[in-house]
Amino acid sequence: MTAPLGAALDSDHPLATANYVSLLMGLLRDGRLYDPVADKPFRNLAHFVDHVMDTEGRDATALLHCIAAMTSDTALAQYIRHELASRSHEDFPPTVTRLAELRITEAWMKPDPDGVGEQWVLELAGAGIRDHVLSLYVDHRFADALKFAAIVEQSAQHMMSDLFIPAAASTDFEQVPLDEAGAKCRHALAQYVVYQDEMKPLPNWPGQRDLVEMLLRSLPEGGQGYPERVRAPQENGLTLDEDVEDQVIREWVVEYYLSRNLPSVEALDAEEIFILEALITAALHYLDAYRPCWEPRIVQWLMTWFLPMVLDPETGPYDRGPAVLREFIRFWHAHHGIDYGTTLSALTVLKRHEPEYAALRHDPIIARRRSAAAKAGKGRD
Repeated sequence: MTAPLGAALDSDHPLATANYVSLLMGLLRDGRLYDPVADKPFRNLAHFVDHVMDTEGRDATALLHCIAAMTSDTALAQYIRHELASRSHEDFPPTVTRLAELRITEAWMKPDPDGVGEQWVLELAGAGIRDHVLSLYVDHRFADALKFAAIVEQSAQHMMSDLFIPAAASTDFEQVPLDEAGAKCRHALAQYVVYQDEMKPLPNWPGQRDLVEMLLRSLPEGGQGYPERVRAPQENGLTLDEDVEDQVIREWVVEYYLSRNLPSVEALDAEEIFILEALITAALHYLDAYRPCWEPRIVQWLMTWFLPMVLDPETGPYDRGPAVLREFIRFWHAHHGIDYGTTLSALTVLKRHEPEYAALRHDPIIARRRSAAAKAGKGRD
């Protein structure tokens, strides 16, 4: 914000003014844009717009044009356009007066060879715009969140050539239907809002966020987005006080080991007990009280969320988690008379998600939840 808006208006870069206003809107959203009269932050975008409307001149009019195009508040946009109808804007470039016409016309995506994320190149078209692309990177480690975005003055083909890495030639760019690009990229932007505190700011990002959001709104609805992370099952409603639950857990641990014909309870393995206690706790809270079977959806949740979160990735229990779960499902189903077909379905889901379980060992999202749970536990102690 060190350069005046007039410098952006006079710049040779077509979207310099839109970039400037996008940054301004971001500062306002974060409570960092101050009202010079009241000497306190503007309350919201509408409050700032009213302040700008009280100002005559070229800069104020340019601000209003760009805000009307970028805001998702249709009522506010209409309010601004009513004001603009009474203002002169003949000397503005079309990239200011017709910014709302800027849109994405084609989309390409290239996945990383290691599966960490995806690089997107989205071709732009609009009044006064030639050879511009929106470059995005989606990070799968953050629930498919948008890690950064940048508008680049370059053709799509040149951009993809610059991003071409010979070692990763097997994962070249592929064209993606616009509705699918819209579903995935809008999801990524929404997830950025969730995980932005864990992402390092980059040049122009998140400064261009409002401009990027406007462009993504130009993509059609529909299409197939990223698969949602498995949701936690609903609790079964059974209530046990802590002492009773602890006693039940100990009884089931002993029952499990007796079923394996161990010579004595003293032969119990401490690491395996820890895993078993976690699994029995999950069983008491999530399995159906009348038919307590490990359904595929619950096994998937155990493998892709519960176990990676409760088991320390730096210790032996993490490696042993799937094996203990496999044997425990067999024991539990046999003890409760659950049919073989249901058991086989549960074990099939377990095997299918073992690679994902291993990959989640150092997943930053799960690590954050694990740390929060540990802090909450210490707080209760």
